[in-house]
Amino acid sequence: MKNPFEGDLAKLKTMTFKQKFDYIWGYYKGPIIAVVFAIIFIVSLIKTIAGSNRDAINIIICDQQCPSYETASQVINEAFTEYMGDEADEKDMIVIDSSLSLSDTQDNYTQSIMQQKLSALVSSNTANMMIADKEDIIGYGTLGMFTDLEEILDADTFAALKERNLLITSTVPADDTLKEPTPEYTYYSGIDISSLDIKLLDDAGITLNEKSALGIPVNGRNEDRAVAFLNLLLADSLSK
Repeated sequence: MKNPFEGDLAKLKTMTFKQKFDYIWGYYKGPIIAVVFAIIFIVSLIKTIAGSNRDAINIIICDQQCPSYETASQVINEAFTEYMGDEADEKDMIVIDSSLSLSDTQDNYTQSIMQQKLSALVSSNTANMMIADKEDIIGYGTLGMFTDLEEILDADTFAALKERNLLITSTVPADDTLKEPTPEYTYYSGIDISSLDIKLLDDAGITLNEKSALGIPVNGRNEDRAVAFLNLLLADSLSK
């Protein structure tokens, strides 16, 4: 690599500092900028990885109102850390993903992109909870996207939700195309939270719409923490 630059090195020896700077910048501006951006990206990536919690749960919030999700994340993490007590981590245990929108007012291309992203999050087991419109929870529930709440909630919480008619069901159709056909079945795919007064979300500045519902995606990592966070959300509402 030395030979191509021998001419430049000879020229640089005869130049002043300013002339050297102007010469190098003029001829190698592109590579220099590329290297600087590469360094910034690598440092940023390292900081992000170092500052993140691999055991954090991912909460997907679709089409709800919130002036600042950064503030909301801080409030929710502080509350959950206190709730978990000795089992809490030093780093944030909750990551809020508000980048998804399932609104039918979007164009077909955008809707397709959003659906693909949601599918990727669920299939990679990185989605732990989803707050969206009730019809979306029911609809994706028919694809088997959510965990049956009867299987993961404690008996008292499940009974309280059922008594208040807050549980949502989805029916997965029969599939005869598989080697082992599966029958149609109905399960508890979500919770209607639109009428609940959830203090933590209010404190975080998150305003639920009149059709809001909540579901726990299947196979999410740290499911026990997702259930613990759900219990925190519902604690005040179900005690009234």
